[in-house]
Amino acid sequence: MKQSTILFLLCATFQLSADPILTFFFKPFPLQPTSQRTLQKLKKPHAIAKRTLQGLGSANLVAGIFSSYYGFIDVSNASGQTSFPRKQSKEVISVVITQKVSPVIMFNNTVSHWELVPGSSAAAYRFELKKDPETNLALWHVESAPVPENSQIQPTDSLLIIAKPKNVFIPIGASFAHPDANLKLPDMYIKPGINTVRNALYMLNMNFLFRPIDLLYKREKSRYGTLIAE
Repeated sequence: MKQSTILFLLCATFQLSADPILTFFFKPFPLQPTSQRTLQKLKKPHAIAKRTLQGLGSANLVAGIFSSYYGFIDVSNASGQTSFPRKQSKEVISVVITQKVSPVIMFNNTVSHWELVPGSSAAAYRFELKKDPETNLALWHVESAPVPENSQIQPTDSLLIIAKPKNVFIPIGASFAHPDANLKLPDMYIKPGINTVRNALYMLNMNFLFRPIDLLYKREKSRYGTLIAE
């Protein structure tokens, strides 16, 4: 008599989720054909040596760019991506690009706000997520904004990018968006000549304002939550 064995597979389905993030990508700025650029450099021989030295120190234009948002700091990875925990409910954010800022301390190591350093160039933009009334599509609207007259940058509603404004190109106008709990800003473009090493050394002078964080995952009833621990 043959006995048959019945295997019961017990399957449990869990929903994997994480806290919302704010993220964006840096992309290399599109350049004119190499032949045209070479001809232009031949007119100025010293430019060839300058660009060669810059190329040796910045093989990947989009990596190593510092940004700060809501008390967090992050560095763009090899793909040019930067991510922060999303800490705001509104779908509008100011983006300020400058190479040097000064922290204004409230107490201990708590920063009240950033201040632009006199003499350092800066540029500001306004990103707002809207729905087109005719097509009902979600669009990012990007426009130039005035640099704060009081030179103050509020960390709670601003994204700060440490770079010279001339090295970062942000397209003005509307672009398609994919609205969800996360905020994915439109791509930003990095031009040749950015000095990520110098910018990194500058930010290291303010490392006492930031503490390292670790991501912890907590299993809940129907999901996994993400916690940030020091």
